[in-house]
Amino acid sequence: KNEDGRKEHIDLKYKSNLKGVGFINGIYDSTWIEHSRSFDSLLKQLKQSHPSSDLSSSSSCINDFNQTVQQTKTRFTYKKQSSGKDLSSRSNNELDCIFGWNKDNQINADQTKQDSDEEKKFTTI
Repeated sequence: KNEDGRKEHIDLKYKSNLKGVGFINGIYDSTWIEHSRSFDSLLKQLKQSHPSSDLSSSSSCINDFNQTVQQTKTRFTYKKQSSGKDLSSRSNNELDCIFGWNKDNQINADQTKQDSDEEKKFTTI
């Protein structure tokens, strides 16, 4: 209504790569992992404080995505989309890349390696 907002243009730095505006390499990797870890711990706490009796006792009867699609009344016509969402055929390495499970371990391993390298420098002098 009043149009009192910003009137000057936003200045952007020149990007010579295709990473996107505001991308800084490697800064937010650990932030995403820490956020995911804290959210997982929150879910565990909620699950412990409010146990659900509706859950089935056998967790081995997990159906994969294609079986659940076939059992539904409506047909899922986008087969490429459904096969992309099905993670049952993915390997452990691919799942680690998707969810970032090994990224945190790799960051910790790099940190300990740097610490041990620094200790070696001090002992060899």
